[in-house]
Amino acid sequence: MDSQPLIFSASIGQGHQQAALSLQKELMRSSSYKPEIIDIFKWIHPMLHFGIRSSYLWMLKKKPQMWGRFYSRLNRFNFFERKAMKWLASQLEQFISKREVPFVISTHPLATWLLSIAKEEGRKRFPLFSVITDFRFHPAYISEQVDGYFTIDETADLVLRQLGLNNQRVFQTGIPFPCSPSSYDQKTLREQFEINCEQPAIMLASGSDGLMDFLTIIDNLEELPLEVTVLCMVGHNQTMMKKLQTKKSKHRILIRPFTSLFLEYIQSCDLIVTKAGGLTVSEALACETPIVLYEPIVGHEEENALILEKWGAALFAKDSSELIKDIYSVIANQETRNELLTRARKYRKPEAAKEITTHILHLLIQYPLESQHSYESYDVLPVAKSKEQG
Repeated sequence: MDSQPLIFSASIGQGHQQAALSLQKELMRSSSYKPEIIDIFKWIHPMLHFGIRSSYLWMLKKKPQMWGRFYSRLNRFNFFERKAMKWLASQLEQFISKREVPFVISTHPLATWLLSIAKEEGRKRFPLFSVITDFRFHPAYISEQVDGYFTIDETADLVLRQLGLNNQRVFQTGIPFPCSPSSYDQKTLREQFEINCEQPAIMLASGSDGLMDFLTIIDNLEELPLEVTVLCMVGHNQTMMKKLQTKKSKHRILIRPFTSLFLEYIQSCDLIVTKAGGLTVSEALACETPIVLYEPIVGHEEENALILEKWGAALFAKDSSELIKDIYSVIANQETRNELLTRARKYRKPEAAKEITTHILHLLIQYPLESQHSYESYDVLPVAKSKEQG
């Protein structure tokens, strides 16, 4: 029987999937495990995956407030939704039982809910770990069946205590991402990417789906009193790429599709403007590149933006005039830039995947499983620096 771990994710956007990939990569590097990543929506049904993804993107583009309302009730289900969840969980429990998995990781709340029900009502017990890919420890991620949470939210332990879940473990590890910042300096990276070394460079990062109003932002950038290079990371949005190719501006416009060199591009720039996706912001923090948040998606990204603004780890521009003001203050004022980077450094977590893996491997030794797996046979990393709570 296959006795490898499972990592459940969801390919709605790239954040959850990239977090899963980073954990898969680190587990393969630091142990004998070879985890399999499973897209929870594709596992339920390929057409369901297509329908949910299409609906999600439609809501974000056309009805963002609708997504905001949906997000606010993520952990509250009606009778029929609970019935459907239980049926799916029973199928999931059978799927897991056949594989004799040593442990399961989830990077998406729906997967966590289903896995929790499967664990609670099934015959097979298995260690379950939840990795939160946003900056808020949302109640949707919480279940009594979870054996360890991994988050960047410093209030997570308090949230669990308020819910009476005093025995659950929480680790402030940060959000995992699969690549590491480059050791090359900014000048070398700019030469590699053909970015002018003599003027400021601003990255506009939209996420993998290219959900950013690049054209309007570039129009707004005309108000800057100096010329800059604008690096547009459009992800998989081919339509936007074509529109940007004919865009007129006093600034130099560079357009790049989805790339594995995203962190190197961040490092090559003086500033990143983004919507507040958990993975993108975590990568920018790791690269020590100043962040301006603009037009986050209602719901999870808006919460991310407010938290980062409260921490002082990023600037949050509420409108176009604030956007220009914030951009100029970072690229023209070294003191403002240094203050922002100093505050952001506290939340820089480039080793999140390694820390999460370390904690999981240690917890497996402690976990009271009835199965015959011997976890001591796997390599265990030194104890990570994150403080165990709960």
